Amino acid sequence: MLVDTYYIKPSDRKAEKTMSEKLPAEWKILREALEDIASPITYLNKCAEKEGNKLDGHKAWEIINDPYFYREIAEQALKKTSELTVRQLPTEKD
Repeated sequence: MLVDTYYIKPSDRKAEKTMSEKLPAEWKILREALEDIASPITYLNKCAEKEGNKLDGHKAWEIINDPYFYREIAEQALKKTSELTVRQLPTEKD
């Protein structure tokens, strides 16, 4: 079995720690998006309740048969994870 060995500079260790702290938050966001895509009716019901509405079955059927609906869920999750990355980037002081 071959094992790659490499030296991690102290500055890289700081970046590595930041990444490992960020991953659980990203995983949570992406997992929620996958659950919403896998169970679109549950997701739509949750959204309707959040706004104080009831889910209309006919309209829900139209929405879940639209591929852009799923694309929107995925894009929102990717946007949230990129915002998370931007917020957590370490700033170096001179």
